Amino acid sequence: MALNDVFQRDGMEPNNHDKNADPQHESKKGWFSWFTSTNEPTNSGSADFDLNDELDDTDDDIISSKTQKDPGVFQNFLSWASVWNSKQPEDPILVKPVEYHKLTSKQIQLLEQEALQALSRGYESWCWHTEYLPDIGNNSGNWSLIEGELSIANTGSQRCQLPMKFYPISDRCENVIYVNNSLLLPGYSPNEYFHPMPWTTKAASVLKKYCNYAGESHLYLADEEQSSVNDKKLLVISITGALPERYEKLVLGKTCSSRNLSEQLAQSLKSERPKSITCISMHCPLDKKSVDVCVQECINLLCNWRTTFQEIDGLFVVGVYHSVPLAIKLIEAIIKNHSIFQVDKKSAIGLLSFNSCLGGYKFWDHSADVVLEEDASFQSYRERTLFQGATRLQKETLSKIKNYGRRDTEESISIEQSLDWLFHTCKNFKITMVSSMYDNCMTIAQKLAVEYVHPSIQRHIWCDCEHLGFDHQNLTANSAFANIDVLNPPLFKTDLEIPKERMFEILIIHNLLLLINLGYREFITMFQLISPFYISRSFNEHTFPPNLRKQVQNDQKNFITAAETRWKTTPLIGSAAIPEDVKSVRDLLEYLHYAKIKNLENLEVKSSIYDDNNIYRVFIRNTLQTAPLMEKQHLITSDHNVTPQSIFNGVNQYDLVWKLHECLGRLVTLRNIPEQHMLKLQLSISPDNHFLHDTRESLFKKNNKESLRRLDELWSSYCNWKPQTRGLRQLQEILSVLSLYNTADDLRKDVTR
Repeated sequence: MALNDVFQRDGMEPNNHDKNADPQHESKKGWFSWFTSTNEPTNSGSADFDLNDELDDTDDDIISSKTQKDPGVFQNFLSWASVWNSKQPEDPILVKPVEYHKLTSKQIQLLEQEALQALSRGYESWCWHTEYLPDIGNNSGNWSLIEGELSIANTGSQRCQLPMKFYPISDRCENVIYVNNSLLLPGYSPNEYFHPMPWTTKAASVLKKYCNYAGESHLYLADEEQSSVNDKKLLVISITGALPERYEKLVLGKTCSSRNLSEQLAQSLKSERPKSITCISMHCPLDKKSVDVCVQECINLLCNWRTTFQEIDGLFVVGVYHSVPLAIKLIEAIIKNHSIFQVDKKSAIGLLSFNSCLGGYKFWDHSADVVLEEDASFQSYRERTLFQGATRLQKETLSKIKNYGRRDTEESISIEQSLDWLFHTCKNFKITMVSSMYDNCMTIAQKLAVEYVHPSIQRHIWCDCEHLGFDHQNLTANSAFANIDVLNPPLFKTDLEIPKERMFEILIIHNLLLLINLGYREFITMFQLISPFYISRSFNEHTFPPNLRKQVQNDQKNFITAAETRWKTTPLIGSAAIPEDVKSVRDLLEYLHYAKIKNLENLEVKSSIYDDNNIYRVFIRNTLQTAPLMEKQHLITSDHNVTPQSIFNGVNQYDLVWKLHECLGRLVTLRNIPEQHMLKLQLSISPDNHFLHDTRESLFKKNNKESLRRLDELWSSYCNWKPQTRGLRQLQEILSVLSLYNTADDLRKDVTR
């Protein structure tokens, strides 16, 4: 649908103006070019820039402030005046923020044309504003959605947001089925690994001057009353960044729109029963512009809703990959510009990070060991391959992403300073970082930026169970599903056991991540050493090795040939667009697999990391249900950082074995480790994505029995381990020292000597 076909019209009469009274007119072409210019500052400095001049309401003040910032603009304005006097347009120009209903029909038309052109060029930041309000007098829990307003940086709509009936970019199918088949480590809620602060810790904090108390090493659960946002106003800001298509497929596999992120988070926030939820979905040209420039553009756009910021009780921000640094900088700018946004520093402020670039990236070659000189050549070659089809500007901009993983670069220093300022200024600012476990490019440690240490950073790993053998096609082979009737609309939920031959690769990451979240920094090195082994080209359909790609294509071809005879001409029923012949869960799984491969226009199957509501719930709970630190703490960078060169490097292998021995020896000495329930997968199918994994509070005992149990579990799971990728098989060989112990007791005795 064309953008200019979906703008709302107010039906009001155009304003009548004395055209001769205002000399600021030009020809149609000249007026349009002047109108599109907002004359924003272009310096790419830090996030604490001043916006007071931008928000002045008088024409004289605008011109005056622009003269001070850029005299050339004012001279240019005077040079146009003679042209405007001789050839004036029908309507006055827009030189300051103005309400939409005060615009004339000519101005609205120009705004529409300009917005359409800006979106098609993809060179400006833009945002989409919506609001959720609970239905008054309705006890069913339904919410009303108020859509929507569009605002684009460096255009007239930056000063006057445009009401629209529909989202300007088509990014969804009418019928959607959510298939949640995943595992979230180290838990689905903070009460699975945290507990309330004991009185001894509180006393130590009070007497810190006398007992040398260093502060909390991890978060504690908050009181229920303290964590409630019932009947409060909440604001959601989601941010995504543009990427070349090839780059996006090779690095992320797939991503989603900022509106989808906002809607998923808002849906989860509804269960907290707030008074209202305002969503601002932002998209920025991070492949063409620097983070600092995009921050300025985003701030200028957010000024349209500055009154909303002044009323909120909680701010929730979501970023993906290279938009995470932008999200951090944007939160900093919002807090620093207190005179405009007036966000209370004591409000709950949370950042959800999906597969962030804060750890940079490094290309891995799991085919053979390489020396340092060969590795440099390999890195250069892989980067050229990654940027194929990208413009020179995109290459220059995106190549800076790897600098986040180097401690002495401008990018990493800037992010460290911003995070340190936020943590030390806002006690309620918390970050939830989520990474996919299996990847073809970035390691888990890089995506979780484990070198950044602060109690208010919580990390989670999302495991796509398709890589554990639970893809749709394999699930259809489960005979139990043939006897379970399917409902309409389709609703199904069941627990699945993790295959014992894959349990070790889950458990070792699970334990390391849990201990890091609990504040034990000494496990960071082991986490970094082990992460590269979870890299494989087979984890991304766009990077399959040729032999695997051919095998997958043949399997899919055989499946489609058999499935089309059954499903191609079958009539659909219900709002979920499911064939009437679907009678059992097995039938449903088979049809969903068919729809996903064929990419059917009338049905979309969603099962990615961005569609898992368990992630949004744990983010909300990490932000609201954990208490702020009693004393502010600065961000620190871990001294245990290591960057493995290759999984085949002999020195790295030697370090890994001894680091494992050291970590296991430290593990068995730890007390008060949470007694968590057995890890289980959950398979759910629904059209509204409302199924969530069950959560259970953990027990905490002041002894090391749980630590010893976890050691026994690691040893026994290693004995049954059958890894499926080259990297994990190499890890199994390196850790074969574990097979030298006849029992877990023998291992325990050795690591405690």
